[in-house]
Amino acid sequence: MGASVPPCGIRLSGAVRTRTFGCARRWCIHLSLHGDIPAAMAQQILCHQRTRLSYKDAYGYVIPVGSTSLMAWVTDEGMIGTYGFDIEALANAGVPAAIVGASEESTLDDLDSLMDAEVKAANLPAVQRRVEVGMSGREALNRM
Repeated sequence: MGASVPPCGIRLSGAVRTRTFGCARRWCIHLSLHGDIPAAMAQQILCHQRTRLSYKDAYGYVIPVGSTSLMAWVTDEGMIGTYGFDIEALANAGVPAAIVGASEESTLDDLDSLMDAEVKAANLPAVQRRVEVGMSGREALNRM
């Protein structure tokens, strides 16, 4: 294809055409587009944000899928996400992961609400880092 790899190092191959999107804080995404993807949808797919936890950074991602969206916060060691992520497959790779869901006090409207959502399930590597069902997503991420 001959396209250069952007600074973030992400490159998808087999593209009909490619587009590079810049993101905040020197992060970028290089997306291979197959066919016509509306620019607004491409921006949503690539939309992410960064937040500072107690001792590390976490990066949030929103992936639109049909009429819903998968959302996740990822650290250098683990992740929390909405239903739809296979945390047991991540456990096989040794990655701590937890599923968070809405509770009586919270909804899952955006990435920030994921931090306040309640942990509903955690894989073994997450449990070994003292992640527990019922704690907040932020607390779980701080332990990963």
